Amino acid sequence: QQKEMSEWLWPSELARLKTANANKRSREEQEAILSDKTFRLNSVVIFPEAIEEDPDKRRSFFAWVKKYGHAIKGLSLRGSNITDEELSELLPHLRNIEKLDLAFCREITDVGLQHLGGMTQLRELTLAACHQITDATLWNLSGSTKLTSIDFRHCSGITDDGLRHLSKLTQLQVLKFSDSQHVTNAGLRHLSELTLLTSLEIKFCANITDVGLKHLSKLINIQVLILTSCEEITDAGLEYLSSLTKLQHLGLYICSNVTNAGLLYLNELKKLKSLTITLCNNITGIGLTYLTRMDNLTRLDFAGCINITDEAFDQLKLDLGMRRDGRHKLIR
Repeated sequence: QQKEMSEWLWPSELARLKTANANKRSREEQEAILSDKTFRLNSVVIFPEAIEEDPDKRRSFFAWVKKYGHAIKGLSLRGSNITDEELSELLPHLRNIEKLDLAFCREITDVGLQHLGGMTQLRELTLAACHQITDATLWNLSGSTKLTSIDFRHCSGITDDGLRHLSKLTQLQVLKFSDSQHVTNAGLRHLSELTLLTSLEIKFCANITDVGLKHLSKLINIQVLILTSCEEITDAGLEYLSSLTKLQHLGLYICSNVTNAGLLYLNELKKLKSLTITLCNNITGIGLTYLTRMDNLTRLDFAGCINITDEAFDQLKLDLGMRRDGRHKLIR
């Protein structure tokens, strides 16, 4: 047991289980502390990559997590080859968990995640690149009403119906998803109910258009918005975004139908600090002149916008008064 503790816990957690003078607390005393149903670990327990192909240590790790699951506030199985069977046995023991990272666990499916609904203390969930999950997993989450952050990027099985399930998670503040070719404007209408959202990242969702951005304009608390390869978005969509007055960071990547006219609407975003517009070939130097009244901008990135000349870029720096003071950054 002593050896296992040193393998699975961070040094700071081990220190909490020992006396301050001479680390004399016995294995039995440490085990008793962990067994106390009111005790909680501060740091995330991480699945060690080194034990992935060691059956004995693998069993030992999962047995340890099950035994002390009540004390675990955070667990990372990122990149592991954990199976549905193992996960189904593990999750019921993690009723107090607040942070769960399953990114790149490519073996798991909705079956392994069916117990997520019982994790009522869960606040942060990462399912990025769990390619086999579908809307069923998001339905299971509808009871996890304390969730504030979900990441299911690179999960192509998610549809509008999945986003409808998420609309019940009214405490959600951070949401990231990508490669969801079955997500449409209708899905974004469901997201408009999440009025506490402060950060939203949508990538490679080809069916999202300006109508979808109209729905997002209801997210009055949004501060970070990233849109990548949503190529149906046009200047009209940016007009809808101009009502997001708390927006501080806006990223438009490979939105080829955005033109100079769209940048004019961004002047309404008085709190905008960072603007990224990359690989948008309809932006020219004329569009840059529309940004000169944005006093709070400290970072501008126009990488890959091939129709912006050096002269136009230099003039923008002059107009914004950007100096080499470490506070401002321009990229092209």
